[in-house]
Amino acid sequence: MLATATCGWLMAIQHRAARVALDEGSGDRAFLEAKVTSTRFYLQQIVPAAAGLAASALAGDAALEPLPAIA
Repeated sequence: MLATATCGWLMAIQHRAARVALDEGSGDRAFLEAKVTSTRFYLQQIVPAAAGLAASALAGDAALEPLPAIA
């Protein structure tokens, strides 16, 4: 979850920078449009999926109780 959140934060920064550059008409337009598309995908599809990992990350180790202790 941390990796996804960190990448989402970085993607959001890149997305904003690409949008600003496109609005200003600076930089490589094809690259910037690809950046906007790829960051939008990550932010809309990947980041929300990380929320689904919260329950398992917070569940604790109760499911492991039946395992014998190893000395």
